Amino acid sequence: MSRKKTREQDKENFQHTELLEFVDVQKRPLGVLPREDIHNQNLMHKSVQVLLFNREKKLYIQQRSHNKDVYPGYWDVSAAGHVLSGESGIEAAMRELKEELGIQVNNMRFVYEFSATYYTGYEFLSLYVTGPCAEIPDPDPEEVVQGIFVSKQEMNYLINFYSRILTPGLLHYWRTGCLFPE
Repeated sequence: MSRKKTREQDKENFQHTELLEFVDVQKRPLGVLPREDIHNQNLMHKSVQVLLFNREKKLYIQQRSHNKDVYPGYWDVSAAGHVLSGESGIEAAMRELKEELGIQVNNMRFVYEFSATYYTGYEFLSLYVTGPCAEIPDPDPEEVVQGIFVSKQEMNYLINFYSRILTPGLLHYWRTGCLFPE
């Protein structure tokens, strides 16, 4: 393979690499690295998770793509992802909702933040909520297999009988009362 082709492939791979800020315990940026390096080194960084509700106050949950690195095929919150370098949490939440579900919103509310620990993958998890949404989600098949809107009662049923196919984050939000915020 020629050097030119190798450089072109490197450039293309770099353009598709997520660059994230790794942070200290106060979430102050310490530097920027590719997502893969941050995860491999267990560095603290920021991510967002979004809860999307429809007019009937049902929560949209998605089945994660089978190609995902973490919890492939599991059911999860409406949308989730990392905060990119130079991006705010709310910007990341809106971007992830658009990328994963094709939904663009103007209103989003911060609900809660979970500290970065071993159990969160060293991520400061910021939870956002939006809705009511009149649009029907159009999931990106690279990110999402399928999705459904569920009521609080239906979610309780899933938790009680199908918890083994739900992400730990989704279960944690249910147990802490954050999944259906008032």
